[in-house]
Amino acid sequence: MYIYYEEFGDIVSVVLSSNGRDTFINWKNPSEKAICNLCNSLFKQVELKNWTYDDKTKVWTFIGYVGKVIYTQLETMATQGLFPNSQVKKIEDLEEKAKNGTLNSVKKRETQKKFEVEDFFYSPAAASTELSGKALHEKLASLLDISVSELSSAKDTDLKKVYRKAALKYHPDRNNGDGSKMSELNMIWGIYMNQGV
Repeated sequence: MYIYYEEFGDIVSVVLSSNGRDTFINWKNPSEKAICNLCNSLFKQVELKNWTYDDKTKVWTFIGYVGKVIYTQLETMATQGLFPNSQVKKIEDLEEKAKNGTLNSVKKRETQKKFEVEDFFYSPAAASTELSGKALHEKLASLLDISVSELSSAKDTDLKKVYRKAALKYHPDRNNGDGSKMSELNMIWGIYMNQGV
């Protein structure tokens, strides 16, 4: 047996379900019949002006302070073991889910792409070019604003400093940089470092 509830402000709605999906109650099961009768007697103790019952959705709605009291009493009864093999669960859109028979369904979060490839900042144009040897050295040296001989003779630590300086220069978020050159620099730097040159 499932006892679903929803709170919104000072209104509490409650619905009972045997199978957890819709408002079907298995009256032939003595345990479930007893739980339903216990809940119904609890609900009917509230003054008529403080509750409503929708016969189509089987949803009880309690208004004001009474709703909080009903919820607290249901929770207390559940913890005292008066609802054997039952679960008391808070859900959203209770009335709508009761109408659709989807009480225990959870909305799947829509996965959203952070960006589309064509909208991304850096131009992928340079990524398709295969570079090696002399052409690679010349292109990287020109992007780093150093000569090919300086590129060949520089230590790794010094070369990384030159790369960082160039990356800051081309970065589009800084000093009116150039996104396409930044992209090209990253691609060529990656090839150069992977070749262990």
